[in-house]
Amino acid sequence: MADDTVMIDAEELEFAEPLPLCLLAAQLSNLQRLGGKASIEKLRQPVADRLERMNVLRGWIEARPASKSPVHNFSALQVARANCIDDANDIANSLAQKIAQFVPPEFCHHSETMTRDGVVHPLGYMLTELLENSLTHGRGKGFAHASAWIAAQYYSSGDLIRLAIVDNGCGFLKSLHDHSAVEPKSNVAAIRAAFIPGVSCNRSVGLVRDSLNAGLGLTVSRDIALRSNGAVWAGSGDAWIEQPGREEDSAKRIQPWQGSMLNFEIHRAGLISFNFRDLFSKYPHPGEVPPISFTD
Repeated sequence: MADDTVMIDAEELEFAEPLPLCLLAAQLSNLQRLGGKASIEKLRQPVADRLERMNVLRGWIEARPASKSPVHNFSALQVARANCIDDANDIANSLAQKIAQFVPPEFCHHSETMTRDGVVHPLGYMLTELLENSLTHGRGKGFAHASAWIAAQYYSSGDLIRLAIVDNGCGFLKSLHDHSAVEPKSNVAAIRAAFIPGVSCNRSVGLVRDSLNAGLGLTVSRDIALRSNGAVWAGSGDAWIEQPGREEDSAKRIQPWQGSMLNFEIHRAGLISFNFRDLFSKYPHPGEVPPISFTD
């Protein structure tokens, strides 16, 4: 528009998946940081009410009459923004608990408590690790302003959970540029390297080993998704990879994004078919063992 305001025509928008919703929120934040303005216009009332409840888009949606229908603050889609690593665990656990409440116990023969615990524990782990990873590594190399947007949704059709996280940080290549595993020095190589056990380790491992210290957060999060017969995608710079870290991964070029994007699809029933904590035994010493073989 003439006054340097970006107008987003959302008249035909009916639904937003977790990844593009996080990407939109991150892009709007970048615009605001650079002094720009934006307006999301022509949203249908139910969609507008739903998106405003997500917080991350509040303030961007055009002013309009109040909805006549009651606004429910509980939605199968949960979105949050994290600006501080100290908030990561609380945000992650809150999202995991809310998503688990949508999981009907009749999907399996386990009790309701077991069914939901089987979702909360691995989901909470994944969300915490993804947030901490983004805020720890993304804020290096002159990107101290970086934030992370994370979303999770349960889909009753297919009994699926989708997770997404987007940050506007330095990206995988800048963060891991000097690591020997990143060869050639490209976005594709950096994404693949980030999923190698121990590569993203940024602190020494203490007596109480956690996966962030050991550089296992992305690796184990990927393994949880794939062991549930799900899928993983990762993007940074001009690269987008499906199933990163596996021999049959698929890479393609995209419009460049300064930062990182991660997208996970999880078959909820598959989460309770194995003990996700057993995955850690596959990586007793960071960087010294190969990735999990999914043929066993």
